[in-house]
This record gives sequence, structure tokens and C-alpha cells, in this order.
Amino acid sequence: FAGAGVHILEGYGLTETSAASFVNPGEAYRTGTVGKPLPGTEVRIADDGEILLRGPGVMQGYHKLPDKTEEVLESDG
Repeated sequence: FAGAGVHILEGYGLTETSAASFVNPGEAYRTGTVGKPLPGTEVRIADDGEILLRGPGVMQGYHKLPDKTEEVLESDG
């Protein structure tokens, strides 16, 4: 696409993070990357390689499923 003058801006997000968590800015994009975290989003890589996110866009829990929520959300947010 770049050869045709069309820039594809990659990003990263999940249903649980209100879609986007990382955005590749148009003025400083790098092909093959997902960009920087959105403001207020904290990122950590767990020992097993899982991407852990905390921030205002992350869900507070599954609707009426407290046991499932407890399984997937860390106690510190």
C-alpha cells in the first residue's frame, strides 16, 4: 500500500479495552508496530508473555459475572 501512497496505520486493542489501546500516530508511524499506548494506559508484559493493561479504557468487569471478572482482572486494576 505504501508504494501506492496509502499508509496503513496499525494499532492494538481488545473488546475489554474499549477497542484501541495503542495507536500508531500518522506523523510518526512505523510499519510493523502498533504505536504508543493511549494517554493514561499503563502496559506491562507478564512473565508468560501476556500483555497486561491498566487504564481508563479497560473494562471494570463482566456484566453480572463476578466470578469471571475475578479470573481475568488483577486486584490492583
